[in-house]
Amino acid sequence: MDDDTNDTSDTEAAITAPLGCDECTMGVELGDGLIRACAHCSHTSRGHRTDREAAGLVFEALAALANLRELLWPTSNPNASWSPDTMDEIARRLEFLRTSPNYPASDAVRYSGSVRIELTYQDSDSCYDGKVVVDTHTYSVSVGPPAIGYGPGVAYDSPEAYDRAAHAALSFAAADTEWGEGCDIFTPAAELDANGWVIRRARPSGR
Repeated sequence: MDDDTNDTSDTEAAITAPLGCDECTMGVELGDGLIRACAHCSHTSRGHRTDREAAGLVFEALAALANLRELLWPTSNPNASWSPDTMDEIARRLEFLRTSPNYPASDAVRYSGSVRIELTYQDSDSCYDGKVVVDTHTYSVSVGPPAIGYGPGVAYDSPEAYDRAAHAALSFAAADTEWGEGCDIFTPAAELDANGWVIRRARPSGR
């Protein structure tokens, strides 16, 4: 298995508050005026899949705080007393904080610009199954390795093999314009150089 990352497959999920890590708060990083999914957690169930999900949690938390402020210190009666039911109501309004995403994990994730490629090598059919994700678009792929393999000493589930499989998966997705609603959604999302798609094992900074 590729140890570089343990990303997860794309799933439409409700707003969640994952555990996060020592580098973030509930999977959210704040810096330079931006709200971003923690780069250390975004490929695991500890964090958010996208910056949009991370921002969703921040806005949901702010809305919940505003509601709790009105519940505890209502504008009409700032000195209102609390009843035993108040705690139950607080717990109900903060219910989203105890939910956490439970995405099945992929064996590897690769990046090209802001494009994310998630892959798992299947021994049953000797193919790499996964998804190519661009913004809100998700493309399911299944690519096979070259008939002659990747060369001496390169296992099918090695980091190098996943690099090449991700390149092939991105090529297939980019060639199929129908799933992008007829638009070229890879320009400028994906990263290119003189040799074609650039595949990275970590999300590029600033993306």
